Amino acid sequence: MRRAVPVLALLLAACPVDEAPPDAQLPDDDDSAWAEPGCDPPCAPDSEACVDDTCVCADGYHDDGRQAGICVPEGVCADGWGIPEGEADCVPIEDFCSDETCHLLVGWDGECLYEVSDDLTPCEGTSPDPCDTEFVCQAGACVPAPRTCSPLRPVLFVHGVNGSSADFEALAARLVADGWPMEFLFFFDAEDPSWGCNMDNAAVIDLLADQVMDQTCEPRIDLVAHSMGTLSSRWFVKNLGGTELVNVYATIGGMHHGLLSPCFAPDFLGVCVWQEICEWGDMVTQLNEPPATPGELAWVSIYGTADETIPNDSSHLEGAENIVIEGATHVGLLDHDEAYAELRRVLEYPCW
Repeated sequence: MRRAVPVLALLLAACPVDEAPPDAQLPDDDDSAWAEPGCDPPCAPDSEACVDDTCVCADGYHDDGRQAGICVPEGVCADGWGIPEGEADCVPIEDFCSDETCHLLVGWDGECLYEVSDDLTPCEGTSPDPCDTEFVCQAGACVPAPRTCSPLRPVLFVHGVNGSSADFEALAARLVADGWPMEFLFFFDAEDPSWGCNMDNAAVIDLLADQVMDQTCEPRIDLVAHSMGTLSSRWFVKNLGGTELVNVYATIGGMHHGLLSPCFAPDFLGVCVWQEICEWGDMVTQLNEPPATPGELAWVSIYGTADETIPNDSSHLEGAENIVIEGATHVGLLDHDEAYAELRRVLEYPCW
């Protein structure tokens, strides 16, 4: 005998109500649950759009360059990727930042960013020197690319006997007023300005010249010497490699040919400086042996007709640009208007 079905159960089966059964799962508030039909998994809100059943980057977005399907705002790329100038798509930075020097490519921020390579790279011998902003690889070694010589170069001043850097204060102030950066002016002060040997001073000038170039990141300097400072600075130029570092060598009341009086008492007080300034002594003789003015640098000698300390014959230097200032005295040359104008003119000579 067939079992009777209650009438109420039949009515419920035939006419379902809108209410879900207690255990039914309702959609939550996540936008992805209401994605356009056809894209599974659903597209990311805002950054993606569903086109032909595929999620693509929406307007104003593009692939980050490293992984398809990761959409980022236009102009943004993943680490290690960038957009070359005039382009719109992300590509690996190394594809358009050529690393032809001994640097390592480290990033992109509108320009190719590098850091100095380490000794693990094929080119060894790198330097942490801040002036070495670019390296070139030569014979398997990293060497600094040549630095550019500035129109106004660092100036190193060398005083004479019993002098000091204070002798150049007025002259230096004029140069600063005429455009020389104060940080481009340097001064030699002798440990013993009265009796110190010129050759010893030359060695110190050599070290100081290297420090000047390192500090200013310039490949050359200009050298200005007064009185007996001419002998020590000129020894540096001719014998200690100064011809490769100096662009303009200018002397003011310079003692290029020494003095006669020391030659008659070479052992006076037993100090080397008295022997060094003898006009036929070993130092002066060697300095004036050909070539007396070697190298490509500009050699300049400025002296006054009223110099009471250094005879004009001693200041005149064959092969140099000799500039005679009428009526100027030995000390007066350092603050003489015409002498300064000539010095400024030659310090503006272009780099050789």
